[in-house]
Amino acid sequence: MGLYGVCAAAVCGAFLVILLRQYNPVYAFAVSLLLSVFVLYRIFALCGQYAEKFRSVLTLVPEVSFEPFVKVTGVAVLVQTAADLCREAGQPALESKLTLLGRVVITCSALPLICAIFQMITTKLL
Repeated sequence: MGLYGVCAAAVCGAFLVILLRQYNPVYAFAVSLLLSVFVLYRIFALCGQYAEKFRSVLTLVPEVSFEPFVKVTGVAVLVQTAADLCREAGQPALESKLTLLGRVVITCSALPLICAIFQMITTKLL
């Protein structure tokens, strides 16, 4: 299923969630959760096809592995999805705490990558 199929499924699912929310909010939330998992699965399947291209780009920075990049991307996607589900469930305070947690984890995970880039720049300039 390509981009158009995933978008069509998401739009149909969104209409289903709107209809279900009127009669049974619990089922609407469950459908929304399943739809989010489906879309994330399709995103990760698509990203898997391009993993080797990401690795080749990151070999330009010799001291950095592929791991920090994947970790930062995964944390961003996971936290955003969880925060969106919390917002939809009517928990904006929990959503903001999850967003803060994601920013802190991303910053800490990206430090090796940032340090390697700065080191590469300083060695090239000096």
